[in-house]
Amino acid sequence: MTEWAARILVVQPDREIRADLARELAARYGPDSVVTAATSAEALALLEQDRPAGPAVAVVELRLDEGSGTTLLEAVRARFPDVGRVLMGAAYVNRPEQHDESELMVRALDTGAAQALVTRPWTPATDRLFPVLDDQLEDWVIRQERSVQTITIVSEESSARGHELRDVLARNAMAHEWFDSASARGRALARQVGAASDRPLVLLHNGAVLVDPTNREVADALGVATRAPKEVWDLVIVGAGPAGLAAAVYGASEGLATLGVEAEAFGGQAGTSSRIENYLGFPSGISGGSLMQRAGLQAGRLGARALIPHRVVAIEHDGDLLRLTLEDRQQVRAPAVVLATGVQYRRLPATDVDRYVGAGVYYGSPTVELSRVVGGEVFVVGAGNSAGQAAVRLAENAASVTMVVRGASVEASMSHYLVEQIRQRGNIRVETETEVLACRGDAGLEEVVLTRSGVRRSRRADALFVMIGAVPNTDWLPRDIARDERGFVLTGPDLARHGLGAQTWSLERQPFPFETSLPHVFAVGDVRHGSIKRVASAVGEGSAVVSFVHETRREGHPVL
Repeated sequence: MTEWAARILVVQPDREIRADLARELAARYGPDSVVTAATSAEALALLEQDRPAGPAVAVVELRLDEGSGTTLLEAVRARFPDVGRVLMGAAYVNRPEQHDESELMVRALDTGAAQALVTRPWTPATDRLFPVLDDQLEDWVIRQERSVQTITIVSEESSARGHELRDVLARNAMAHEWFDSASARGRALARQVGAASDRPLVLLHNGAVLVDPTNREVADALGVATRAPKEVWDLVIVGAGPAGLAAAVYGASEGLATLGVEAEAFGGQAGTSSRIENYLGFPSGISGGSLMQRAGLQAGRLGARALIPHRVVAIEHDGDLLRLTLEDRQQVRAPAVVLATGVQYRRLPATDVDRYVGAGVYYGSPTVELSRVVGGEVFVVGAGNSAGQAAVRLAENAASVTMVVRGASVEASMSHYLVEQIRQRGNIRVETETEVLACRGDAGLEEVVLTRSGVRRSRRADALFVMIGAVPNTDWLPRDIARDERGFVLTGPDLARHGLGAQTWSLERQPFPFETSLPHVFAVGDVRHGSIKRVASAVGEGSAVVSFVHETRREGHPVL
């Protein structure tokens, strides 16, 4: 039985159902794990009374005697944002008034009032009740671990480097706190350690003081392993996004000595997604960060090792092996290499935009900027799933979210479920055939200039999130690895279709699927030409490529 050391609040007007549910939950999570309420007022009073260490999850009946359970969940979201929100409704209809329950429950998910659903009857609980609550409780545990601050960052609010440090720590699930260097607390901390406050400071719980450190210096100071425990591996994976982590899980689980090398953080762009709702097996959705953290833990448990943050700068043949050189001149070798370096967002071609990066302008989904957007006017540039997910997440805190879309609509580039969620959010506006022309402000972003059909207009802006295009991270690759005109890596049959000559391929056999023009080097996920830019697709490619890695063993490369 799992021990969570957390409580579950059950809000159910029917006394018998309430008692049965509480009994079932107590047997699973412990006798002191459940509190119950019959009304919304009683539930809110219990939550208020137990602050700050209140219940981790609220399970609320869809129909309460005094109103809708979704109304209660909206109040919980506003007043107690750390409490997970689960809505309970009927699995099948007993009374005419229940005909709309399914629609109401789905709408609660779409609007963000509920984060998960449980149906009555919930038996068997091991299949229908406990998995939903286990997911919510696991997310709660992660949030609690992050709330224990062991790292303090002091930087100017407009510091791009200060923002980058916070973002990297957040994406690597490292608990930290931040103070503006202009605040009383920030100035006091700078004086305390005898450092100037005009450069980012990183203060560690062990007393170490780092002045404007690199990501590697922070990792070294935190005791993160930054050197490979050995030089030769069966498989080296470059990149730790969905494709790279899937390759690590399957490689390690099948007995390959597997090393992953990642330049920034587990998860890549997927790790910043606020909520992924079309990933198989998570009917209520899951945040990209949680999904990728679980994948990283799974890979590690199965025996894969990781070097983060480390950037690979060269790859070349070294006899029967491939040699990879890291930015610190460390070298590792393996008979097979998987490239899963993903893509980065294209830079926004707007006047003065670079001036405000980290000070109101951000590339990618929100990770550490949510406090900045509370009650503010926020803009999201892009029309893909990442942009849609960011807009929905930001709409929970911002007064308004404007999506700036260059095309005529978002339907062609965004999943249907996100399009529907955006339509249902009253504070999200989609402006099509529109572009950002310029950014303005003093210390930080204050205004954006939009243009549509040649007409310019200025709008107040507290934050601008950019998620446009996709530029593959392939500039470091050798010429031996063929790429298309946009820099995406060619693999398998695409090599021949793009005119790969026989003189550039050194083996008698044809390239395996996912294999590049450099034998035994594979590419999967977004970095690969022709890939489908979806998390599930990347995971599929990462898991499938391991079977072809095994094929290289038949060419004289034993498992180490």
